[in-house]
Amino acid sequence: MSVISAQLFQRVANREGVPAEEIAMTTRPTSSANFYINSLDKPDNQRSGDFTISKNQNLFSGFFNRIAVNEIVIDWGIPNIAAHWENNIFSVTVSGAINGTFAVTLPDGFYTVEQALDQIVLTLNTVIGSTVFDLGTFGYTVTLEIPAGTSDFVINLTNLSRSLFPSVSIGTTPAPAYGVSSPKILGTTYIDIVSENLTYNQKLRDATTNFQNRDVLYRWYFAYDNVPIAPDVYFAPILQGYDSFVSRRTPPVVKQIRWSEAQPIGQVNFKVFDDKGRIVDTANYPSGANFQFQISCLLSEE
Repeated sequence: MSVISAQLFQRVANREGVPAEEIAMTTRPTSSANFYINSLDKPDNQRSGDFTISKNQNLFSGFFNRIAVNEIVIDWGIPNIAAHWENNIFSVTVSGAINGTFAVTLPDGFYTVEQALDQIVLTLNTVIGSTVFDLGTFGYTVTLEIPAGTSDFVINLTNLSRSLFPSVSIGTTPAPAYGVSSPKILGTTYIDIVSENLTYNQKLRDATTNFQNRDVLYRWYFAYDNVPIAPDVYFAPILQGYDSFVSRRTPPVVKQIRWSEAQPIGQVNFKVFDDKGRIVDTANYPSGANFQFQISCLLSEE
């Protein structure tokens, strides 16, 4: 049977009882076209997290009823620890042989759990002026500790401490050691790529449990389908976003966005939001931060 067309046979009997006649009807797959989106095509004075594509002619003219996002590529070079994420400060309050509250501000950058803990210990000891803190291991758990008989301390409540230590152990009774549990140091757990110009014909709207609700082209979660590399030396997983990456996804179930067939695609704006609803902007990070994306859309009839 031809890939391009298929024949359906229907047996039809006439009124006089003449033997049925076979009638062939030809059907074809729905017509479709590609619509390619690239943030690198933005004007030079606009940012890749908020830009408008405008040409002298329509971006796409034709009779189609559906827009489907079937391929997404993210080029991510934004550090996972940064002042903008408000997760770069770690502080402790020490009582005993040494007293006081001591804070560490990590330089904006990419960090694994291992690198963050090592930097915290090194900087705390530098700030205090002596080797007070150390990292120990117990089985598959790493602990931030003060050698026995020296002091007790409390981990103060900051976004970085929440990312590294269980909430129940932060800001509670002083102890000589605190264990790291299920660490996850990400500035944002996902980004939403939004284009109101492409989704405003949509009648079936997106919804979320978050207080902010938007119709999205695609939500990119910072997670691997399969863990690609071994954990760090403290047995903490190395998650997507702990380093820069370029990654491609093809959704197994493609979102079908309704479109009016008489309407062309004209000027189009794209915005990219983090999980707090802020526009993703590389200007908020040190020089060299990078973010771009590409999307392949399939335009088709009903």
